[in-house]
Amino acid sequence: MSWPVAYLGEVGSLQAGYGFPNKYQGKKAGDYPFAKVGDISAVARAGQKYIGSAGNYIDKEELNQIRGKPLPVGSIVFAKIGEAIRQNFRAVTTTEMIVDNNSMGLVPRESIVDTDYLYHFMCRLDLYAYTGATTVPALRKSTLEAIEIPLPPLSEQKRIAAILDKADAIRRKRHQAIELADQFLRSVFLNLFGDPVTNPKGWHSKPFGELVRDAKIGLVRSASEFGESFEYPYVRMDAITSRGGFLRELVQSTSATAAEVSEYSLRNGDFLFNTRNSKELVGKCTVFNSDERDVLFNNNIMRVRFVDGVSPHFVSYFLNSKGGQRELDKLKSGTTSVFAVYAKDLNRLPIPLPNSNVQQQFEAMVRHVDGQIAKAFCSAARNAGDLADALSKRAFAGEL
Repeated sequence: MSWPVAYLGEVGSLQAGYGFPNKYQGKKAGDYPFAKVGDISAVARAGQKYIGSAGNYIDKEELNQIRGKPLPVGSIVFAKIGEAIRQNFRAVTTTEMIVDNNSMGLVPRESIVDTDYLYHFMCRLDLYAYTGATTVPALRKSTLEAIEIPLPPLSEQKRIAAILDKADAIRRKRHQAIELADQFLRSVFLNLFGDPVTNPKGWHSKPFGELVRDAKIGLVRSASEFGESFEYPYVRMDAITSRGGFLRELVQSTSATAAEVSEYSLRNGDFLFNTRNSKELVGKCTVFNSDERDVLFNNNIMRVRFVDGVSPHFVSYFLNSKGGQRELDKLKSGTTSVFAVYAKDLNRLPIPLPNSNVQQQFEAMVRHVDGQIAKAFCSAARNAGDLADALSKRAFAGEL
């Protein structure tokens, strides 16, 4: 069935965020949450739909000073500038809220569009494809307003949204299982090694660069050169979570020559480091734990293979620990929206190294947990995630 089509600007109003002066930042309570891109991303990465709090708050008097206007309950918020747009994260506000000037809110016109329906429509859009050809990717209000959206009757919108909500609820179980496994492994890591930054067990340290046998930046691909219908899996930075996880369902695909496949394929145990992103996200890292063949990776990721005796899982958990994150923060440099960690700086970062037997003990535990807990609890939810994606495509094609 073919539904009538409307423009996004007809079914909702787009409201840009506001500059957040440093003098107002740091409050943990106040009249309104002041959400940054990182707050929105954290909600989405946790597999959640709603956002009702933030890392900063602002009072009414301060809001008047910046001439800000809160978004109403039910607004759909997302990143509008920088590499964070690639993440394609969305959240729905559950309270009146301010967003910063790297974000934007879409306020539904509830008389013609259901909020949940509009949320699911926005989730399936790759907003990065709508960014301008500028040095810093950005979304223009006029461009978004011209996006077409299928618009069935409200009753049908609610029916479609309810189906997609149920599928998403099942998919969230996968995130919960991953979080459970992560908490367990972080506890094991601290028990074995202590806080590696304070290094209470006196492990000998070496610069990161001395641990590296081979390092390589990935393949450059424009937005039109990757998607869902190409031959080879293509790992981009959104597949790496801020806590060191790897989300296979976010891996796209691309085309490649035989030479590129040979040069840029990942192997089980490869360490992946996100070299360029927003300030909050740059420096994400994980280990590719799969025997899947011919998986390629993006140019915002550096693939690292370590020398013998160095466990990639140990290095990943070190850099993802609170102490490791503090050390990485010192290496970040960039502009308002795009930051980088350069190899020359990363190579100087001291890494405390337990003996290889202890590292291998931890790696064996990681692989055991990945193979048992995550697999056992996530396989059904992963299938449900695939189902949710298929349902979403059918729904907005008028086939559900």
